[in-house]
Amino acid sequence: MVVFAILAIASTGAHAAPAQPIPGAAEDEEAPQAHKAGDVSEGCHKGYYWTIEDWFTGNESYRVYCNPASCGACEGGWKPLNVKTYLYWDRQNSCSLTVSATIQEAISDGSGCPRPGRLVATSEAIVVGPYSPAGLWGVTVPMPPETPVLSGPFFATLTFHDTCEEPPSLVANAGPCLACASWVNRGGGWEQLCGDAFPGNLSVRTSLQCQGVSPVDESSWTTVKGKYRPGGE
Repeated sequence: MVVFAILAIASTGAHAAPAQPIPGAAEDEEAPQAHKAGDVSEGCHKGYYWTIEDWFTGNESYRVYCNPASCGACEGGWKPLNVKTYLYWDRQNSCSLTVSATIQEAISDGSGCPRPGRLVATSEAIVVGPYSPAGLWGVTVPMPPETPVLSGPFFATLTFHDTCEEPPSLVANAGPCLACASWVNRGGGWEQLCGDAFPGNLSVRTSLQCQGVSPVDESSWTTVKGKYRPGGE
């Protein structure tokens, strides 16, 4: 039996049509595990299950909360390689979109939802599409090679700088939609998507590469100890 999740009319003014399951949909599958330097894992909301029609307008930003700890242990920390989302077209299109990504630290101050903190990295804007044939397509935005290693939770944001005449459907994971995890900004401030009855969190994933631990320079440490030991010069 196919179950449809009926969405409410969004407070942002967009009309949300009934969500529909994607044929051959995938839920989050990777379990946390220990990683070594060079391993790549995917964090955030990895699964794709629902399509949400009549929501995407372009000229808007989508933000999700990510915790690298969900990928498992990595002694040297995780470095973001890219930010990826999924878009779904019911029919073949001639649509191209300009999109960029940012990574920001997530700060918990006890006031409720985590909030964005320091800007960690910003990608270049890239043009994606058109996509053919119709169906589910991944939109991947590379992050700069110099993106620093993350020490804790972060926000990944995708900004669509333009729109097109054949807008796609947004894609969400199987659910449930968790509070404080998925957001949209159409120019009037950030609003939670779960508050608009999304069946699952927005499908946005970040590829993270496990980093190694920098070796300690033993000779330098010996010099420091010698200089500051009692009676040292």
